[in-house]
Amino acid sequence: MQNELEQLVDLPEGKLVFTNEQIQFLLDNIGNLNPHIRDNLVYTLFARGFSENAFKQKQIQVIIDSFIQNRGLLDKLINQKTMPFF
Repeated sequence: MQNELEQLVDLPEGKLVFTNEQIQFLLDNIGNLNPHIRDNLVYTLFARGFSENAFKQKQIQVIIDSFIQNRGLLDKLINQKTMPFF
């Protein structure tokens, strides 16, 4: 799955399409300790997916539902201090 997602990162703007399995992998790896998976794949693909409107409506609902069900993870991501000057 990681190789599939790395190929998605390299797609030109407007060509991005996600399978449900890829979205589930992204959701499962939001907090991955491996910075390549977390930052270069998960965060990058979620950002691109939303900015390019690449998600289907049902996929967006799955993403939202996942965050609602895992409220602790969402709070942690929002409150995480990742900037070096904090």
